[in-house]
Amino acid sequence: MTPEFCDKLLSSANPDYEYWSRTLTPENIAKLQSAPKIGVSADPDVQETASALLARAEQSVLCHRYDEALADLNLWPEASRDEMKDQFAESVQDYDPEFGNWLKRQPGASQ
Repeated sequence: MTPEFCDKLLSSANPDYEYWSRTLTPENIAKLQSAPKIGVSADPDVQETASALLARAEQSVLCHRYDEALADLNLWPEASRDEMKDQFAESVQDYDPEFGNWLKRQPGASQ
């Protein structure tokens, strides 16, 4: 991934972007936020929304659009948000340790 491709990847020219736009609707985000459980046993629609949200956040990190990534991560259900952010920080550590370390230091993150 190089920065010159980010504008294309985060635009309607990218099929993933179109998928995120269709999937990450206000209605689906509301369903995600009210879901009692996220993961393998979750409602398939909630799983799909969660997956799309994390994929878009990851793409934003790859493109160094940290505010956008954080905005997506903050859409996660509050009850499990800190845990998810810790896991997300670990997952991006190899290719963006600066963001991963910053995310780990945020309020609510486990130390």
